[in-house]
Amino acid sequence: MLFPQSYRAKSRYDSTFVLGLRNKTPEIKLSWDSEFEGLIIVITCAEKDYRTGWAINKVLEINLEQKEEMSRHLGKETAEFSRFEYWDEEQQKLWRMLSNRSENGFLAPEYKKFDYILFAFGEFLPGKSEYFLEQLRSVRFITSAYTVPAQSIKTKELLLT
Repeated sequence: MLFPQSYRAKSRYDSTFVLGLRNKTPEIKLSWDSEFEGLIIVITCAEKDYRTGWAINKVLEINLEQKEEMSRHLGKETAEFSRFEYWDEEQQKLWRMLSNRSENGFLAPEYKKFDYILFAFGEFLPGKSEYFLEQLRSVRFITSAYTVPAQSIKTKELLLT
């Protein structure tokens, strides 16, 4: 046999992938480490996604661009959620804004009161999250913005997609 019974490798977002070789049939399991490098900010805002993205770009000095919508199966129906992303080459950080609401339900049901989820993947200096919140709250049509711990996100694939 070329590989040991199980092989473990870390991804860049601290998820552990296990490849088990039983009867030559690969089995992939995902287990979640509690460590997440980055920030998760939930935002309440009644504006359209493109306007919210524009305001975030302006106050955080980033360049979110609209990408293909994210599809998720919610019960019997498929829901589409808008997605904006920006890769900061200089800082080596990925920014992602996802709408939390669609006609068919919520992307992260544990945060029903919030319209958008902003992910910032990477390491940040202490105090940077407070600065980002202050900047976001300065936008007149953003009602609220809060950081949330990665452990509170029940749909872990949001952090990996």
